[in-house]
Amino acid sequence: MRVRKNKLTIAATALFLISILNVLVFAVITMAIGDAMNGKVTSGHYFLDRANHLTEVSPRGWRINRDYMIAVQITYPLGLVVGGILHWLDRRRMKHGR
Repeated sequence: MRVRKNKLTIAATALFLISILNVLVFAVITMAIGDAMNGKVTSGHYFLDRANHLTEVSPRGWRINRDYMIAVQITYPLGLVVGGILHWLDRRRMKHGR
């Protein structure tokens, strides 16, 4: 029996994979240079924290890192929930032959 892929299945799969990829990219960045959420700003100097070692970066680099971390914290659970719901709806639709 051949399973037909529809737009809902493709959207659910894409959302799930994008959320996973986003977390993996963030993990690599954090392991390589650190993160702003555990870093600090002192006297106009911006630091990323990596394994309790602070690395000074530009204000722009610190903000980008912080904003990306916030985005990951929002998109990862959202992608998993929405992707799961869409997958469930698609399986339900396929089960009922719609």
